[in-house]
Amino acid sequence: LYFFFLMIRRPPRSTQSRSSAASDVYKRQDNDLRIRITDVGQSRWEVPNQFPYPHEQSPISVSNPLYNVQVSAQPFGIAVTRTSTNEVVFNSSGFNFIYSDYYIEFGSTLATKYVYGLGERSRSLLLENGTYTIFARDYMADVDDGTGGHNLYGQHPILLTREASGAWHTLFFRSSNPMDVSVLTTSSPFSNKFQVVGGIIDLKIFFSTTGPEEAISRYHAYVGGWITMPFWGFGYHQCRWGYRNISTLQQIASKFSENGIPLDVLWNDLDYMQNQTDFTVDQDNFPTAQLSSFLQQYELKYVPLVDAGVAVMNNTYYHEGIKRDVFLKNSSGFPLTGWVWPGKTHFVDYLHPNASEYWADMLALLKNQIDFSGIWIDMNEPSSFCPGECTYDEVIGFHGDPSDPTSFDQFVDYFNKVIDENPEQNEFSQLIPYIPGNFTNLDIQTISMNASHYGNITNFNLHSLYGFHNGKATHDYLKDRLGQPQPFIISRSSAFGSGQFVSHWTGDNVATWEFLRYSIASIINFNFFGIPFTGADICGFGVDTTPQLCARWAALGSFYPFSRNHNQIGRVDQEPYALGPDVLAAFKSNLKLRYSLLKFYYSLFVRQGGVGTVFRPLFFVFPNETILLQQPIVDEQFILGDELLVTPVLYENATSVNAYFPNDNAWYDLLTGKLVRSATDKVRQVNIQAPLNGTVPIFLRGGFIVATQDVTDVTRTHQLSNSFNLVAAVQPVDKKGISYGATGQLAAADDYNDWQRLRKCFEANCIVNFEVEAVQTQNGFSVILKTTKRDSQTQADTLSLKGVRVYGLPGFKPAEKVVLKTQKETLTLNTLEIATFSKYTVDITFPSSLELIDGMTVEVNFTGAVMLENTSKSKNCLLYTSPSPRDS
Repeated sequence: LYFFFLMIRRPPRSTQSRSSAASDVYKRQDNDLRIRITDVGQSRWEVPNQFPYPHEQSPISVSNPLYNVQVSAQPFGIAVTRTSTNEVVFNSSGFNFIYSDYYIEFGSTLATKYVYGLGERSRSLLLENGTYTIFARDYMADVDDGTGGHNLYGQHPILLTREASGAWHTLFFRSSNPMDVSVLTTSSPFSNKFQVVGGIIDLKIFFSTTGPEEAISRYHAYVGGWITMPFWGFGYHQCRWGYRNISTLQQIASKFSENGIPLDVLWNDLDYMQNQTDFTVDQDNFPTAQLSSFLQQYELKYVPLVDAGVAVMNNTYYHEGIKRDVFLKNSSGFPLTGWVWPGKTHFVDYLHPNASEYWADMLALLKNQIDFSGIWIDMNEPSSFCPGECTYDEVIGFHGDPSDPTSFDQFVDYFNKVIDENPEQNEFSQLIPYIPGNFTNLDIQTISMNASHYGNITNFNLHSLYGFHNGKATHDYLKDRLGQPQPFIISRSSAFGSGQFVSHWTGDNVATWEFLRYSIASIINFNFFGIPFTGADICGFGVDTTPQLCARWAALGSFYPFSRNHNQIGRVDQEPYALGPDVLAAFKSNLKLRYSLLKFYYSLFVRQGGVGTVFRPLFFVFPNETILLQQPIVDEQFILGDELLVTPVLYENATSVNAYFPNDNAWYDLLTGKLVRSATDKVRQVNIQAPLNGTVPIFLRGGFIVATQDVTDVTRTHQLSNSFNLVAAVQPVDKKGISYGATGQLAAADDYNDWQRLRKCFEANCIVNFEVEAVQTQNGFSVILKTTKRDSQTQADTLSLKGVRVYGLPGFKPAEKVVLKTQKETLTLNTLEIATFSKYTVDITFPSSLELIDGMTVEVNFTGAVMLENTSKSKNCLLYTSPSPRDS
């Protein structure tokens, strides 16, 4: 621990400067460090070091730190180097250091130009030269060009950086205040600069010894980790602003059924409410009993929207809020008034001791009227259509119809005009010498920074945590009141630590190819931020989509963690069946493929244990390939876990895509088994044909196994059985080429939708390991499958195996006989009926499904089958028992 005083330079325009401050440098663990600089003798806002905020959860324990720290007082500077390489990962020396009441500035060197993070925003994953604003903000369809002011809904001030040595670290600025972060990466020395209004300096640095995944996982553990959504949430979701009655929902469900399209969840936007008012239901159009009956008939889940603003009107919800004194206060001590969809609104102050109970009680009243399974919380930055507080008569008197697209545009233009003509001159716009984002003030489309939370905390400091608190209160209601072990909540606004309570969608995008492309980077970023179950509105929210764009978005969106189609009222219909046969075929084939892999996909989340990433950039798995760190690959391909590489089509009129395959691995088309690149092939980029109505190009990495299921008659997650097919891409495990192997994992639970069967996966673990080995023998060759528990804590249910599909074996001559051996029996199979042979393929159907138990070995001996030399790029051995999802 280093502790010292330093003199503070007075910044321009600052009305209050600090004469001295204290700096603490804590060596918390061998792989993490904390730097905290605050005032001497004056208390100022900082994020509390306690739950639910990020906080230290373990005692200081340092024996062999991965870093060295040097502190200098004149001039002030802190330098942090990695011990093993002596490389500087942070050095504030030589940069301006300004510390006043309402403005802080400091900078640091960057190890390399490969820097990622700083959310929320829509743009390329790699942070190129520019300024990036962080401040929760409601703004539709904004692409960040690095000029500042293009911040979106969340507060995630983290930087993931690759060092010159190839090591990685994560820097987290533990601040809820508005800030600009400038990144200089066009020339060396690379650097960044933080300019923040309010708060203190509180930095955490997490060091990795293995790669970027470890650096991010350590950050996730610090902010509380993330929860895994219920299994039904991994199904397909259909939503729209404009589903005005139950008849519309019934027609949609019927159309999905007629076309055999998977669907698990229907959603409603504002349409189900009375006058767009929270906690109300339009019983004329959404009668309670009829809606419940319909959902049961179609075996669907239902998720409604709940906005942050509580309408100011004569009803229970408003009067209870006033009675319990739970609304945010203005500078005069009265409930602050905003303007959202129902008109005048107040906003819950979640710091008030009565607030959580009030919010839960209101949601309970909603639950009595409509049978929801999860909740969609929106407008919780919080958003308000007038700046600061609504005190303008002309604003209150606006009579346009926001539900009409033309009127909505006029509506937004009108309030922007009010903002321009009535700049808010509250305390903070006068005091702060710098406004991040080049804004005229911070109140644009949100409530006043001068609003007061319980405990006399100003909204200026707490604004960007509003969605965080809204999410926690909603989570507590679903978990504590309804007894849901895995609350399903999708929130627009988020902050560091929100993943403990909610998941996310990327907000109001538009139907353009640009937003299709940027959706990949957005979802990867939220895997960095600790909210991996994230998705973008498939086919686009605003602007009319096109059949071609929607078909390509269907292919990509079917592999988002959160897969939902949603669009704006008044736009063209974009349900899977609404835009023609190609779009229908694209949705159906890709969703069928998703559902066939869904238990594998869910297992990726389970095996992470609430930290780390699932939807990854390629450099997370192959960190030593520099080409993977930059455009276009970093933005246009991703890998699910370590196993499945996805390369979607992202450009208009393209009929193929150039897929880059990382080195040292063979890669196979998941559905056909075609070898698209061998491990030794010098050519790493391959052009892949991708028909508009086909499945997304998806490839299995050599040496790995994935589990699939027959989904011929499946359109709901609960219809998935406990029976699996394994797809193994084996690689040589010896130089002689007589032994080949692959490994994989799966969550072994009888029913992923039954918490009593699934809970062991989270309270202990339920992961089983698979190993497939193909070995040349004296009389032919054998394929051997072994199953084992991941560790001594594993509690696994019995799985059923229908077949194994193996890619990557050399060719062979036909076998004379096939013998199947398990612990229970040995069967000699009729080769003419059971197995057929070609030069490189053997198809086997097990006579019955095999129950896989811990420590079980299944061996298939092919007597007389001689393995040939591995000389052809197309050679593979295919063992299967059901058609591929492409044929289903």
